[in-house]
Amino acid sequence: MSNDLQAAIALHQKGRVSDARVAYARVLQQAPHNPVALHLLGVTFLQEGKAAEALPWLRRAAAFRPQDADMLGGLAAALGATDCFAEAADVYQRLLVIRPEEAYAWRGLAEALQKLGRLKEAVRAYKRILVLAQDAGVLTNFGALLKDLGRLGEAVAAHRRALELEPGLAAAHNNLGAALEAQEKLEEALASYLASFAADPRYVRGRVNAGAILQKLNRHEDAVALYQEALSFQPDDAGALYNWSNALLEMNRVEEMFAVHERLFSFHPGHEEALWIQAGVFLARGELRRGWESYERRWSGRRPISPPPPAGCPLWLGEGEPGPGPLLLQAEQGLGDTIHMLRYVPLLEARGTACWLQVPETLRALAARSFPAARVFSDVAVPPGAARRIPMMSLPLALRTDTVADIPGRVPYLTPDGARAAHWRAALPSGKGRRVGLAWRGSPTHERDRWRSARLEDFLPFLEREDFLPVIFQKGLTEAERALLARYPRAAVADAADLDDLAALLSVLDHVVAVDSSPAHLAGALARPASVLLPFYADWRWLLDRADSPWYPTARLFRQPARGAWAPAVAAALKELAA
Repeated sequence: MSNDLQAAIALHQKGRVSDARVAYARVLQQAPHNPVALHLLGVTFLQEGKAAEALPWLRRAAAFRPQDADMLGGLAAALGATDCFAEAADVYQRLLVIRPEEAYAWRGLAEALQKLGRLKEAVRAYKRILVLAQDAGVLTNFGALLKDLGRLGEAVAAHRRALELEPGLAAAHNNLGAALEAQEKLEEALASYLASFAADPRYVRGRVNAGAILQKLNRHEDAVALYQEALSFQPDDAGALYNWSNALLEMNRVEEMFAVHERLFSFHPGHEEALWIQAGVFLARGELRRGWESYERRWSGRRPISPPPPAGCPLWLGEGEPGPGPLLLQAEQGLGDTIHMLRYVPLLEARGTACWLQVPETLRALAARSFPAARVFSDVAVPPGAARRIPMMSLPLALRTDTVADIPGRVPYLTPDGARAAHWRAALPSGKGRRVGLAWRGSPTHERDRWRSARLEDFLPFLEREDFLPVIFQKGLTEAERALLARYPRAAVADAADLDDLAALLSVLDHVVAVDSSPAHLAGALARPASVLLPFYADWRWLLDRADSPWYPTARLFRQPARGAWAPAVAAALKELAA
């Protein structure tokens, strides 16, 4: 080893990283292929967090000494830090052939495999590390992986063990909170998130996650305070800014939400989730053209929306006429969305367009009866032969529903089965009073279900009226709900077999009362008189501050006056219904 290289290493060992870098570069001017100097020069960049600058030097060093474990370790670390996870995993595996008991290499391999989504392999790597050494950081990373695999009990145990080893590890408190949240243990999760930034006052992620829990617990002002605290430490944090804007939206403070979005866009231009939220706000305001154009972003970002299958034919979004040959209308999102958009089938057919409908199986019979000229397929079949296709939620854009006045509100556009309707007419109780159908919650998988769904207890005033014959068509009644309903002998429970059966049932009711869910859409599409109970900030299709719906003229809307306040909305609906 030359004297110059020894002097450079001495500077490096004293912590004089910048001086050492200059000295290593000087060595390489004289000996450009010196692997030690190449490697250590790369390490100086890596130590300063400049992995991209480190990488070419570390590659060259490892190329000269492909069996040197230290050089392979440096290269793998730089590859992982630059998101080259597949190559990093390969280099760590090569290193482990040379040093099979090297814990840091197993950790690097596990983390790379985790990033690649090779989760079962990552589990094996984490288990190997933990045989070699019990490390709090490794344990909490392993716990995060177990959570992703749905192994929540094991994840919680791993995080708790990490905290036994290192009680002040903020990431372990935070990750424990995430596992508890996935178990729906919200108060425990909140406590863990709070502990994360008690351990490290500058720990931003814990504040953001705690704020999200506070929103779920309807403590929006407290959530906003935490987001603002997080931003005092990291002003450009996208999670804090986005969650803050969502909290404001859920409090119906729309203008403030837009102001926070401007701040978010200044740091993160084109933030897809925020732009998606804005699409819904534009639509709720009645700025429909702008809203539909923004709504086309729904496939982008991390939205939990899957695009319909391509179906082997080109997309049509309203550029001229759809042309000759069938147009395939593809269902997307929930049942309510599909029912809502089927109103456009008669408009297309009136223009001479042959319509093919790709809908969920549960809607197929009702759609086929309602639109006899159309061919109807289940959503699992991609039929050949369509000339063009359009996702159903793009129909308002394509057919120029640009203003509220353009909304095609003609109902009914769905046709119930006559035989089934006759069955329900005979089967339901008769006597004094109107048959009033009730459904107080929607699908539990809906992302906003905790806000839009009520409880049976909230709907009891409808059961207590002597001039009503209550008909319960709520799906998935719990044992507790059935026990409560047993106290109201006038209430009939009607278990519709499927959506077609439900349409027949609704068609013979005098009135339908439902929260924002597919039965509310179904009642509107059948032109049944309906009271739709809405959360404080409702879905865009109900517009803002309206008691009527241009989409469903037979529906009346009753909104919570404050977040979670169902009683006033129920009282208003009951008063109007009883008048």
